[in-house]
Amino acid sequence: MVVVGHLSGRELLSKGLKALAPFKELSLGVELQLTAQVSESFTLKEFGLIRREMGELPITVHGPFLDLNAGAFDPLVLAATRRRFKETLNAARVLN
Repeated sequence: MVVVGHLSGRELLSKGLKALAPFKELSLGVELQLTAQVSESFTLKEFGLIRREMGELPITVHGPFLDLNAGAFDPLVLAATRRRFKETLNAARVLN
C-alpha cells in the first residue's frame, strides 16, 4: 500500500523544499497541488529537485481544475486549459 499526504500549492510556494521534510520524516509520499501559481513559479529543474529530495518516496500530482474547462467552446478558455494541462504533464514526467 502506498500512502501519500497532500501538500498545498500555497505551502509549496511559501516553504519550497522545506515543505517536504514532514513527509520524508514519516516516510510518506506526497501529492503536490499544482496550481497555476506553482506552474508559473517552479521550473522543470526545480521539480527535478523535488524528485531528488523525495528519493524513492512516491510523488503524485493534483492537477489544476479551477477556472479550466476541457470542453470549452471559447477558444481562449480552451487554450488556457490546454496550457495548464500541458504544464502539469511536463511536471509529472519530471517528478516520475
